[in-house]
Amino acid sequence: VYGLAYDEKTSTLYLCDSSNFRVLSFNVNNLLNPTFLRLYGKTNFSDVSQSAPSATTMSYPLHLRVDCFGNLWVPVNNFFRVLRYPPGSSTPDLIWGQPNYTYYNPDFAENSLKGPNDIVFTDKCSAAFVSDGQRILRF
Repeated sequence: VYGLAYDEKTSTLYLCDSSNFRVLSFNVNNLLNPTFLRLYGKTNFSDVSQSAPSATTMSYPLHLRVDCFGNLWVPVNNFFRVLRYPPGSSTPDLIWGQPNYTYYNPDFAENSLKGPNDIVFTDKCSAAFVSDGQRILRF
């Protein structure tokens, strides 16, 4: 496990399982018996291979965050993008860094990403900062 995020409002713990190209979420209301909720980046647990980029795949997610609206944000390093998942969904509704879900070209242009690693938000979610190789971008 590389990264963790916790949504206090829903008692949801998110885990980056980078070597298997996925994120898992669990309800941890009862710490002795956490309940699995969702799988992100894969369609089933047995698939641990790297897949081509799409709206439902990931490649080496390292960190993740939950914003003040309950959205899950995942920088996907090897696909050069950041994905936003709305609460309760394992399908992203927004992509930063690439023009679509199947394209992946690293670039240092202002609307592209070369290797997003982490994301943080201001306290009221009015801005996000993404670490991207040798630079930090504000969205």
